[in-house]
Amino acid sequence: MRHKLSKMTMTSVLIALALALAIAENLVIPLLRIPIPGAKIGLSNVAVLVAIYFVGPWYAFVVMLVRVFVVFIFGGNTVALVFSLFGGVMAYLTMLILRNSKRFSLFGISAGGAFAHALGQITAAIIMTGSISVLFYLPILTGFSLAAGIVVAILAVPIFKALVKFENSSYSSEL
Repeated sequence: MRHKLSKMTMTSVLIALALALAIAENLVIPLLRIPIPGAKIGLSNVAVLVAIYFVGPWYAFVVMLVRVFVVFIFGGNTVALVFSLFGGVMAYLTMLILRNSKRFSLFGISAGGAFAHALGQITAAIIMTGSISVLFYLPILTGFSLAAGIVVAILAVPIFKALVKFENSSYSSEL
């Protein structure tokens, strides 16, 4: 019972983190004037990445889905929802597969997830436009997404260290 409660609590904290990072990114991205239409770093993926490692695949999927739908409810549009959902699911599945393969570091998993997010968005664009011409945008998105994946991993490292330290402390064994 306690174990499940702690996972639910951690998931709630990670959902809050994902939402805070998504809001922060939506406020900052216009200021950066990134010359790639629709490009974002995907800061909220820090929370999904942490969830995959610390609370498990199901809870990580919940973190991703809640973030996608809450951001949509509070100011998104249907096109953005489709792109975010396709990208989020592809990134989640890829990060999970790469983590389970045990061949990739946190940085490789994050970069792979960011690349998969770009592929998911391109897939959504092909479906929505009915044209494969959007594939020409993939090389641009690929370079940006790999760099974004590294940034996400760098931001996740301090959270990982803190959670590992917490899990190994005597306090966590009392919970």
